[in-house]
Amino acid sequence: GLVDALADQLALIEAGIDFTDQEDVVPVPPGSLDDRLAQVGMRLGDLLGRSRPWSALESLPRVVLVGRPSTGKSTLFNALLGRERAVTSPLPGTTRDVLMEPLTLRDVEGRCVEVMLVDVAGLDSPQGALDRDVQAAARWAIRSADLLLYLHDAGEHLQLDTDFAAWLQDGPTAVPPVVRVRTKADLAPAPGKAAPASDADVAVSAVTGQGLDALRAAIAQRLGGRAVSIAAEALALQPRHESALRQAREHLEAARALLTRQRAARHIDRAELVAGYLRQALDELAGLGGRMTPDEVIGRVFARFCIGK
Repeated sequence: GLVDALADQLALIEAGIDFTDQEDVVPVPPGSLDDRLAQVGMRLGDLLGRSRPWSALESLPRVVLVGRPSTGKSTLFNALLGRERAVTSPLPGTTRDVLMEPLTLRDVEGRCVEVMLVDVAGLDSPQGALDRDVQAAARWAIRSADLLLYLHDAGEHLQLDTDFAAWLQDGPTAVPPVVRVRTKADLAPAPGKAAPASDADVAVSAVTGQGLDALRAAIAQRLGGRAVSIAAEALALQPRHESALRQAREHLEAARALLTRQRAARHIDRAELVAGYLRQALDELAGLGGRMTPDEVIGRVFARFCIGK
C-alpha cells in the first residue's frame, strides 16, 4: 500500500515535469502534494511505531512440543499456527530440524500475548550420526523450554517420568512445566477395543480442531505472566527491513522539506529534486512491498491523464 501511494504521488510530479504541454495535465500544487505525502509519512511512522526488532522474539517464552515419533507434533504445530509451516508425513522421522514460530494467544484477561512455539524431532534411540545430532538438537530445545507440550496418541500410555529421564540424560534434572496432550482424538478405537484411559490434560485433534482452543488456553494459563503482551498488529522486522522503512521516511521528509517552503506557490520549484527523493523512498521499500520501476510510474501518468489524445 505504501509503495502504491508513493508511486501515485511520483506520477503526479513526473506528469508536471514531462507533459506540461498537454492540455489535460495540470501540475500538482506544492501544498496539495505536501498534504498527501504527510499522510504517507504518518503511515510509515505508524508501521515503525508498532514494530519491534526480530531479535525481540528471542525473549518470548518457549513452548516445545515433545513426544515419540509419529505422535502428531508437526501436525499440531501447523494447526496451532493456522498454516502449513512444518512438513508432515505419516512416516516417522519427518522432522529433523528445530522449527520455531511466534504464536499469538489470549490470556485469562483477554489480552493478546505471544509465545514461541517450537517443534522438534520425535525423541527415540538414535540409529546413526545424523540421528544423534537431531536428537541432541531436540534435547537442547527441551532444556531451554519454559513449557512442554507432551504429546501421546490415543493408543499410547503416558510414561512421563521415565521418558524425560531418558531424553534429558546428561542434562539438568529439573523438567519444565508440562501440559499432557492426547493427540488424534478424532480417531475411533480399533474394533472390539475400548478407548484407552488417559490422564492427559487436553485431548486434541489437529484434523477436526477439537481441543485446540482448550490447549491454547492451557498454554496461556500455565505460563501465567511470562507470556509477552503484544499489540494486535505488531510486526517483527528484520534489521534490513527496519532500516529500509527508516530510510524511506527520511527521503520522504527531505521531499516534504522542499515542498513546505513553497506551499503557497502554484507550481513546484525544483520538481526534479522532489521526484528524486520519492524515487529513493520507493527504492528503499522495494524489498518489502515490491519494486516500482520508472516505466511503471510513467504508466500511471498515462493512465491518469489523457496524454497524446
